[in-house]
Amino acid sequence: MGPAHEWCVETEVRAREAKRAQLNLGLNLGRLAYNMILEADSHTRYEREVSPLQLTSLPVSDENHGRKFVKEFTKCVKQIMRRAMLHFLGEQRPQTLRRPVFAVNADKLTCMRRTSQMVGGIMLVEGEFRSIFLGCLTCGVNLDGEHTAKNALEVLERMVGLSKARLREQWVSFAADGAYFSTRVEVHLARLVGVSLDWILAGWDDAHRLELVVN
Repeated sequence: MGPAHEWCVETEVRAREAKRAQLNLGLNLGRLAYNMILEADSHTRYEREVSPLQLTSLPVSDENHGRKFVKEFTKCVKQIMRRAMLHFLGEQRPQTLRRPVFAVNADKLTCMRRTSQMVGGIMLVEGEFRSIFLGCLTCGVNLDGEHTAKNALEVLERMVGLSKARLREQWVSFAADGAYFSTRVEVHLARLVGVSLDWILAGWDDAHRLELVVN
């Protein structure tokens, strides 16, 4: 082995070690940012949590310490979760040779005089019911059943990526509070999707019923 070959091998080894070290740095910051997301902490707190880590000699480098990193990291986590969810919904189950079915639930949230609609999904994953947040869009001035249904459909189509054909195949249930059923949102949503309401199990969810009883 000549000197030139030895130099090339050593350079490659150093490059691999540097890449491995950089990966570990990113994982340390990623774990911290991920915990911030799970606990719904502010992005500013991430900055306060990173600073003490340097004092404990934990390798966190000198980059990606600002709150903007958490903001961009959150977007990446959302994209990964969306791809994983679509992959799960697109796979045929070996038991039925069909794609898995799911329920849609929705509720409205008013914050700072702006009303938005949160849309979620309930799926059966490995024998357990799992709920997942699908998206949230600001509602217009008109909050009747038809416009509320259009808002929910926009979340499912544009933010999640489910076509009406997929919804006709896999959407089987709808859960919401009494306001949704008084405005017949489930009827309008079924009409927009193009499915008979006879195939949709629509129900006033127990959580809102109990809240009315307590109040």
